[in-house]
Amino acid sequence: MLLQELLELSCEDSEALAGFARQGDIAEKERPVDFFFECESLDAAKDLSTYLRSAGYGESSLDLGDDAYKVTATIVMAIGGSRLIMASGLLHCVARLFRAEYTGWGAIVQKGGAVCTARTDT
Repeated sequence: MLLQELLELSCEDSEALAGFARQGDIAEKERPVDFFFECESLDAAKDLSTYLRSAGYGESSLDLGDDAYKVTATIVMAIGGSRLIMASGLLHCVARLFRAEYTGWGAIVQKGGAVCTARTDT
């Protein structure tokens, strides 16, 4: 089941990255990439957020909504090659360890001076 999830995620991420390329993205340019998670409890969200920070994945923040506890991890990285696909797959696995749902990622298209935002979690 996990392998199938990772294969599907890889295809979704590849499609999103192709969309970035169609917009003229400079994939090798570093930018903040937000990775999104939903947890069923505040404790789970705190544990996940703490782990992401302490393991050095990047900054993380909590959003204590009415229907879910959301965690956002921000990692500054280039998205070219397989970097984004590997990071997305790894964070999907981390989410499973903390009984959280990995819901996708978002980043700003980098093309010279122009920017536009794209997200996979909507």
